[in-house]
Amino acid sequence: MTSEVELGWPSGDRPGVLNFDRPVAGAVARAIADVLATCLEGVTPASISALAPVSDPAGRFRTVDGCGRNWFVRVTRRRSALDVEQALLDHLYHAGVAVNPLRFAGLELRWNDETLRLDVRPFVNGTHFSGSDVELVTLGRTLAECHRALAEFEGARVVRSAASRRAERLEDMRQSIWGMLATGDFAALGGAEVWARVNQNWLRQLVEGFDPWMLRRAGAQCVHGEVHAGNVLFADGRAVLLDFEEATHVFAPPAWDLAYAVQRFCLSADLGVARTAERIACLRRGYGGPLPPLVETMRQIAWYMATVVFVTKADEGLATPDSEFAKFIRLTDDVDRAREVLDEAGL
Repeated sequence: MTSEVELGWPSGDRPGVLNFDRPVAGAVARAIADVLATCLEGVTPASISALAPVSDPAGRFRTVDGCGRNWFVRVTRRRSALDVEQALLDHLYHAGVAVNPLRFAGLELRWNDETLRLDVRPFVNGTHFSGSDVELVTLGRTLAECHRALAEFEGARVVRSAASRRAERLEDMRQSIWGMLATGDFAALGGAEVWARVNQNWLRQLVEGFDPWMLRRAGAQCVHGEVHAGNVLFADGRAVLLDFEEATHVFAPPAWDLAYAVQRFCLSADLGVARTAERIACLRRGYGGPLPPLVETMRQIAWYMATVVFVTKADEGLATPDSEFAKFIRLTDDVDRAREVLDEAGL
């Protein structure tokens, strides 16, 4: 069965205001409330509201239990390595890193012929990135704390093994795309066939430059893996890291997270060379030292993300809109356009 790509937030990795004010239809609310009754007391269908309109239980919700405590509820079709994700979050939380822990994870929600995953976390009353220098400093500080803690994560070997398995699959796909470029036959990419024909030059850059084996690079360790604006909340003077699903199979130097953060938080707005360099300096100040060279890593991340989508399409029949592929091209183009800024910032 084909399913639409599931975005983390209503606008993907560039989220808007967090208003959980959407009413939830009766059948959906009852299905969620029935599962929550197994771990929370006093939750009713009427106490559940959604971040965005939903037609089935897959989505992001807020609920209040009988004690007046607010909870964030996520229902997803994704089946990540739950035990590893739980261990990562527990390790970081007990190390004092600003993360939102999983209180109840992997609860099963039956909906028609599907089994969905339901997770419950404390509700963080925060906001997404406003563009302030102070928030960039706090984000850098949280990333530094996260990397120090993850360098001592006892489950690192499991994550590295998962990263190795994914790298093998990504390398297979890279070779497949080589063959497609040679023959001009992109039918194996399904709904992306037309897009691939139009963007063959970009795909050629990918297969020539992409290295799936970041886990073999010096300093590789467990990282967050996906530091974009949708995965960070600013609350009580701290930058809280969310969503560690990617962390279960990304093993790379800390430059991976830093490249993600610089590109998504500092280069996402056209503010000019001097001002953008100042924003990068704020992130550096919070991180507590010079940042490593990041240009190549930015490109590797974009190629990595695109290849993961191609693999998922092949394995699961994922229907991905062209706008998602266009994002990968934009991310590599951003690096080229930002060369002067990155040089000014020493990156």
